[in-house]
Amino acid sequence: RKSDTVDIELAYPATGVAAIDAPLAAWVADMADEFQANAAKDFDAFNADNDGELPPWSYSLYLGFEVARNDDRMLVFDYDQSTFLGGAHPNHEVITANYMMPDGWQVYLPEIFDGDRALRKISELAIADLDRQLLGPDSMSDEGWIATGAGPSWSNFQDFLLLADKLVIRFPPYQVAAYA
Repeated sequence: RKSDTVDIELAYPATGVAAIDAPLAAWVADMADEFQANAAKDFDAFNADNDGELPPWSYSLYLGFEVARNDDRMLVFDYDQSTFLGGAHPNHEVITANYMMPDGWQVYLPEIFDGDRALRKISELAIADLDRQLLGPDSMSDEGWIATGAGPSWSNFQDFLLLADKLVIRFPPYQVAAYA
């Protein structure tokens, strides 16, 4: 969708599995509709405050994806979302979806790794890896930030990729380190 106020470009897969495709298409359509409606409200308010002028920018929403795994057991998508609302830079989000095949049942970490012991272990491993990658003299993070963003809460690990040989956790900007 493209107009004077919005530029929306959303890419998503069509798998041929109704249990995946129908909710996915509805999710993307809702995302576009909500973004366009919010943009219209914001632009109406801008117009009212600026004698009917349009702002010198348009809002943009972009969604792209990669297939991280596609085999007889799992179908895994890794999405990147970018929104621009007229600020200094776009905002970015990560979104993942993991489906058991062949029926297309979407799974979440608490369903795969049951209990507090598993959560603590995932958190411990994530914190150790993030400390190794992100801490140092020129770091854009600190131990407390990492410990909070990767601490033992399932909500900290909602964006994951269940690959054949490893579990990849994706953290959105600012969850464990500065965006830069």
